Amino acid sequence: MKLNNNDAFEGLDDDAKKNVEEKVAEEQFKAAVRKDLEENPKYKGFFAPYARHSVESFINAYVHHKLMYTKHAKWFSKKAEEEALEYRPQAEEALWDIQRKKLFDLQCQWRAGLIQLDGIDCTWDFDVWERNIASCPHIAPVNDDDVALYMQYLSNPLAASCSVPATEDFGTLHATVEDGEGPGWFLFHNNHTTAGQYLLLPDKKYEMECYYRHLYYLAQTENKPSSDASSDGLDYIPQKKKPWIANTFIEDFEPFVKRFESSADYQKYINYKNGSTQAVRDEDIDDAWLDEQVHDLMFDLQDIKEKIPIRANDDWRVALIEAVALFKNKKIAKALPAVYEDYRFKLEMGIGYETDFSSSLQELYDRAREQVLDGRELNGEPRDFNF
Repeated sequence: MKLNNNDAFEGLDDDAKKNVEEKVAEEQFKAAVRKDLEENPKYKGFFAPYARHSVESFINAYVHHKLMYTKHAKWFSKKAEEEALEYRPQAEEALWDIQRKKLFDLQCQWRAGLIQLDGIDCTWDFDVWERNIASCPHIAPVNDDDVALYMQYLSNPLAASCSVPATEDFGTLHATVEDGEGPGWFLFHNNHTTAGQYLLLPDKKYEMECYYRHLYYLAQTENKPSSDASSDGLDYIPQKKKPWIANTFIEDFEPFVKRFESSADYQKYINYKNGSTQAVRDEDIDDAWLDEQVHDLMFDLQDIKEKIPIRANDDWRVALIEAVALFKNKKIAKALPAVYEDYRFKLEMGIGYETDFSSSLQELYDRAREQVLDGRELNGEPRDFNF
């Protein structure tokens, strides 16, 4: 069917004419596809095993689908690209997860006095590279074996569990890994390599730093009135394995009240705790957290058009959270090879990653370094970091 007669367009505006032309073109395309499917001998072997009516139904449906994926090819291609890009940031973060674990293992060895690293004199020096892991010079680049192991991890339930992020300070991170609470990649890596042994190493460097800084503070206290004694704002420098004192719920204060208050006040506290709606059981806290997570997942689920397998679990909320996490991990795994190739290309071309560090933090850490050196001097030792 061809429109060679201009009379066919008489009375139509430009948009209407365009629509008519598109419809005619579509019909011509469908007719050509149908003719090919029905007459081309190369399809006979494919259709031979099936009933004639089912073949006709197949051809009718395929004519439509071929029109759709041909007509809207650009749109579907763009959609596929957008999906791949959606998980690219998480795939890039996977590379830095790999590197953070390497730096963590290296730091364990350095703190135990087993190795020395150029440019690393004290524990605070690691903070620069923890915050700039992509440009850390002390660890080997990501390699094929690293990526292969991480791909295995992404399909493991550990990767779907919520755990402490790998960006925590060393002390907190070491404690959570030692207790088996996360991060997931750290636990998985330790289970599949010999790196778990580094958790058993002593933290000699940090202990000596604390000792020398203690000497410094003692000297400051002796030379100044107590009201003037100051740690120069260094109290918040991460301390190894010092837990946070719980104070969110009324029941958090019970050990303190029981130990320090009178029995009469303790009974008043118990009555207050039991009669207060703020007292919350651990199970209630977990329930509230799970409900919040499921609520947030509803927004993600609206955008997911694929079927998601769900593992059996006594709590359907936990099963749903893990199922969505594993679904996302599959998408990350799909994006990871391309991200890894880009990473390798940058390395081969000598394209580095920028290093950025807060000047205020650097000043803070420089003061801490000076305190260690002052402490060594007060102890009659050389003013250096050879300890």
